[in-house]
Amino acid sequence: MLGQVDEAVLIDEVKTKVNARKVLSKYRSMARTAGISFGLQSPVLSDMPKGPSHHDSLEKSIIKKIDAERNCAEILAVLDLLPNKEASILKYSYCMPDKYTVNEIAAKVPGQRVNEFGEVEEIYYSSRNIERLKSSALLSFAEGYRGGLLIEYK
Repeated sequence: MLGQVDEAVLIDEVKTKVNARKVLSKYRSMARTAGISFGLQSPVLSDMPKGPSHHDSLEKSIIKKIDAERNCAEILAVLDLLPNKEASILKYSYCMPDKYTVNEIAAKVPGQRVNEFGEVEEIYYSSRNIERLKSSALLSFAEGYRGGLLIEYK
């Protein structure tokens, strides 16, 4: 029947956002493991080691480095699919060397509006709006990451 929502397809937004935060919060560590310089671009994948050679430990470190590079690239690829505001908020929150506060993110992510004279003005979001946008961005990230692997259902 139209208008009725199937109980099986309801997303548990709280658990889904927790899952997205878990994946995103590992980015900094993975980037350091991979030797990726922080920024807003995707890392360049390389299979060449950057450390000293010790046969077994070298092989393990190469595998760990390659896995970290791939995971970082995958996270950034999903972020690139999100609307600019949401992607910027998540990148500033999780993918930069320093953690940004909500107020710092609000100062870095400007928006635009059209005033009563038809002119485009730059505006800045409040902390509350940044939190709201971040919440939405986490759900969008969960949807795009590995085909929705992070989505939890009620």
